[in-house]
Amino acid sequence: MLKRLLLTAFAVFVGYLVQAQTISGTVYKDFNGNGSRQTTAPANEPGVGGIVVNAYDATNTVIETAISASDGTYSMPFTVPVRIEFVLPTSGGCVNPDFDFTGFSGDGNNVRFVNAATSGLDYGMLSADEYVVNTDPEIFVPYYIDGDPLGGGSSGTASAFQSHNYSTSGTASPARSLQANQIGAVWGVAFSKQANQVFTAAFIKRHVGLGPMGSGGIYMLTPSGATFTVTQFYDMDANGHRTRAASSAPAFGPGSSFTLNGSPATSATYSGSIDPVSDAPEGLGVVGVNGAGGRNLNINAGFDSNDPAAFDQVGKVGIGDIEISDDGKFLFVMNLYDRKVYRLELNDPRKPTGVVSVASFSLPTIAVNNGVIRPFALKYHKGKIYVGAVASGEDGGQNIVNGATDLYAYVLELNNASGSASFTSLPILSFPLNYRKGSAIQVNLGASQWYPWNKVTSNVLTFNGEQTLPTPILSDIEFTDRGDLILDFMDRSGHQYGYNNYRNLSGTASIFSYDVGGDILVAGYDCATSTYTLESNGSYTSNGTTFSGGVGNNQGPGGGEFFNQEFLPIWHNETSTGSVAVMKGDNKILLTLMDPITDFTGGSAKFSTTDGSKSGALTVFASTTAGTFGKANGLGDIELSGDEPGIEIGNRVWVDIDNDGIQDPGEIGLNDVTVELFADFDNNNIPDGAALGSVTTSSDGNYYFNPTTVIDGDPITPGNQAGPQPGKTYLVQIGS
Repeated sequence: MLKRLLLTAFAVFVGYLVQAQTISGTVYKDFNGNGSRQTTAPANEPGVGGIVVNAYDATNTVIETAISASDGTYSMPFTVPVRIEFVLPTSGGCVNPDFDFTGFSGDGNNVRFVNAATSGLDYGMLSADEYVVNTDPEIFVPYYIDGDPLGGGSSGTASAFQSHNYSTSGTASPARSLQANQIGAVWGVAFSKQANQVFTAAFIKRHVGLGPMGSGGIYMLTPSGATFTVTQFYDMDANGHRTRAASSAPAFGPGSSFTLNGSPATSATYSGSIDPVSDAPEGLGVVGVNGAGGRNLNINAGFDSNDPAAFDQVGKVGIGDIEISDDGKFLFVMNLYDRKVYRLELNDPRKPTGVVSVASFSLPTIAVNNGVIRPFALKYHKGKIYVGAVASGEDGGQNIVNGATDLYAYVLELNNASGSASFTSLPILSFPLNYRKGSAIQVNLGASQWYPWNKVTSNVLTFNGEQTLPTPILSDIEFTDRGDLILDFMDRSGHQYGYNNYRNLSGTASIFSYDVGGDILVAGYDCATSTYTLESNGSYTSNGTTFSGGVGNNQGPGGGEFFNQEFLPIWHNETSTGSVAVMKGDNKILLTLMDPITDFTGGSAKFSTTDGSKSGALTVFASTTAGTFGKANGLGDIELSGDEPGIEIGNRVWVDIDNDGIQDPGEIGLNDVTVELFADFDNNNIPDGAALGSVTTSSDGNYYFNPTTVIDGDPITPGNQAGPQPGKTYLVQIGS
């Protein structure tokens, strides 16, 4: 009996040993490209599902296959020495083989040789739009001061564009600041990693004058010391892509391009024939000069203005968001006037001086009631442009909480954005805006919802001496570390009204200060189905994992909101001013806010994508500075500087025992072999001079040339990127 028990125990032990013979690891996003996985912010690198892992034996036959789970983990039995290959699938939503690549040396090697059971055989993947080296990047944001910036007064010498570091919190002076007389009112911002340039575009905002290029101006800003050097880069209107009415339209002014209604005037009727570009009366698109004879804005900051025509031009005339492709070749522009996406091809991604071609793309047709599809947001992500739009309800529409509505939000998808681009016929996400949201002012149900786009100044809600009327613009879109969709809604009314300024379109009797009521939502991604699902009751599901924030707080779709700390205690439950940025690896989003810390201020804060918690609040301006916008929209788009991933050339020097040219399991790598890299930019298979760099193989025979190993500064190599350059031919020489 004792002998039988011992035999049973031995059999169980042997079985355990057999089961333990495995190869396992994690496939992950190597955001910083260092070839090793980090699991804590600011470089938290999530797993990637759907990657095929094949094991080949010495006969080059696949003997085992595994697919990484949603958290990136995989496991397969080990029986004999194998060659492991990580393979990106050609279809499916988890990865895109055109934009997701094998990472840098280390875990970035997609071919491995395994001679024994092993764990921790990880594989790091890299995508250009997710690459982060500097975890404290510069953040850029437009800044609004009322008045005419071109008139020679204090409005022009005030700041209109600023930068801070990502880590900055509290109250701090900007790292760089640019005067308003250089660019005027702008909103959209895009950063070119290739050129180290910032692009920003003109924006119609009531009480704030445009810059020298008018409503179609795109400016290029070069960081320079404590400021920026400005280049007037491209004028949409001057090049035939109108952001406003044609020159043949009625002249600007009351009784000409528009008629004021009431005394004091609370609305304007625009005159002229229907402009086929905008499908609206021509007068809507007539933009007056900033000063006398036009919008009559004061040259000094802090002075009141009626600025009547601009009230209903907000979101309808000029430019909305802008984006740039990952390779720096294309600048995308949302033209609010004709509601089309424009693609501007830059002449040189590294040293852009102009535009060589322009294409435009009409949105797919979406039937709406009592309103117009109004696009604004743009996001370039893995070869596609994502467009944010709303059904405005501006023509007598309604929105009843949890009831009938004419207000909807849409996310549209422009495929192959850098090539033969075309829109997916249906939105990839759409939903009604009839949910109960957080109150813009205290806990007041009247201020706890969206309203149709407004044309009448008297249509405001007043509580305890403060005014609001939240009207939606889907103004910004971002993607989180895990690929989830962030939707930032700007309160259009915050650009129609101001702080301590005239409410009505004529007269001086009514002065008040507006409180915005924006919102921020998240839609979880399911890579298996390539679909997004809007958060509900404060929770969202991301590739099978559910994250929760403000469950049951009655301030979002389904009765709760995930980002439940986007508020100022007691007074305001919605404080977003419409722009969002993401630094990959930090598990947070960065939002612009009104009252980020204290009353009547504007700034930013970070919010966790795992529980919605708030951190790192920054005050950019206070109402004590003349001409600022207090609790209205005082800041524009927010963007981060970024890093361009280098190019790596590498492989393995090994003993090819069977002389078949295939790296078989058991064939050893050769270490200490010298490998040199030569330029062959004329493609004649002859080196263009001396070696650019030299390395020796490691103990497993691997070698790599990348920005840290290749001599920088070769005079033939253009641009500012160290290491191998894109679009160039190189020769590798083994031994010397």
